Amino acid sequence: MAVVIPTFNEAETISALVEALFAYPFISQVVVVDDSPNDLTVSQLTNFDDKRLVVIQRKQKAGRGSAVMEGICKVLSISKPDLIIEMDADFSHQPKEIPGLINKILACQAGLVVASRYLPGSKINNWPIKRKLFSKISNKFAQFLLRIPIADYTNGFRIYTYSAANLLLEKPLLGTGFIALSDVLVRIYYHGFLITEIPTVFNNRTRGESALCFKEISNAFFGIFKIYFYAKRFKKNNKQVIKV
Repeated sequence: MAVVIPTFNEAETISALVEALFAYPFISQVVVVDDSPNDLTVSQLTNFDDKRLVVIQRKQKAGRGSAVMEGICKVLSISKPDLIIEMDADFSHQPKEIPGLINKILACQAGLVVASRYLPGSKINNWPIKRKLFSKISNKFAQFLLRIPIADYTNGFRIYTYSAANLLLEKPLLGTGFIALSDVLVRIYYHGFLITEIPTVFNNRTRGESALCFKEISNAFFGIFKIYFYAKRFKKNNKQVIKV
């Protein structure tokens, strides 16, 4: 199994996260894709003399979605793991929940499982009310338009099968940032893969909250509309593919 971690200024946590991941014997590869404008994050990984660790340093903020896709591409160029995890580097996504994701995807024979913040049993810690409202509203809006039967479209703690991950490399995503999380769901779902969820405990980063601005909000809702029209065109042109 492989893990893909997009990073941006994560020098405080990345080393501890990689160490926690390597404690699991079933993890055969960890790919870190770093967009930090400096070497601080990457320098924390130089002490790992482990062939399982691959670091891609891009030195520009090209978007979380772009980083994840580059990481998946790198994983699949090296090997063909049965499963691929996507997670953040700041411990908002907890490594101890990985076995639960694995059990769920195997038990349900799904193509993708999301660690959902909006299921019974889920919990969100230390999230400002403004950010929580934005997440709730954007998820409800995505549910209304995209009609994929899950509660959380925007959490980046996920597990993919090899087939589902490989599918994502066929065509570029519609966006490179936040909206890629919903774009990925649509592509996998409308190619006939089951998508399901498990509860998660989401711990907001304690190093400060990025400002929520009008541009971020407008980009999110505009992006969901783009995905909606993409999904409509796909369903019209690929009826034989859709099995869900």
